[in-house]
Amino acid sequence: MAESTAMPRNFKLLEELDASEKAQVNGNVSYGLVNADDMTLTDWNANIIGPAGGNHEGRFYSLVIRCGPEYPARAPEVRFVTRVNMPCVNQGNGTVTGLPCLSNWNPSNSIETVLVALWQEMEKTRGTK
Repeated sequence: MAESTAMPRNFKLLEELDASEKAQVNGNVSYGLVNADDMTLTDWNANIIGPAGGNHEGRFYSLVIRCGPEYPARAPEVRFVTRVNMPCVNQGNGTVTGLPCLSNWNPSNSIETVLVALWQEMEKTRGTK
């Protein structure tokens, strides 16, 4: 059986940063470092544009993401700064909980994986405006 080698944290995060800076991400989400000088690549800002149709249409959501020292082996902490009504978001503090890609985290997932999954959750409300 072949063994897989885990990608070091900073290599993975540098790849993600590069993809976000080159706009190689989904057009409905964006993300980047809070502080461009953050050598630990820990704190990130993100944005999601609500999908057309449904409760989130035309809305712009801001999030903060923290990639701890065990990332990518452990999922990042994700929190909405903008108030949003979604089943996977704690209404008290905006923390994302219960999102399948976070609760069943795989080290091959990424910040973009999480943001796209959140956008897809928003899209499920289509036609319920």
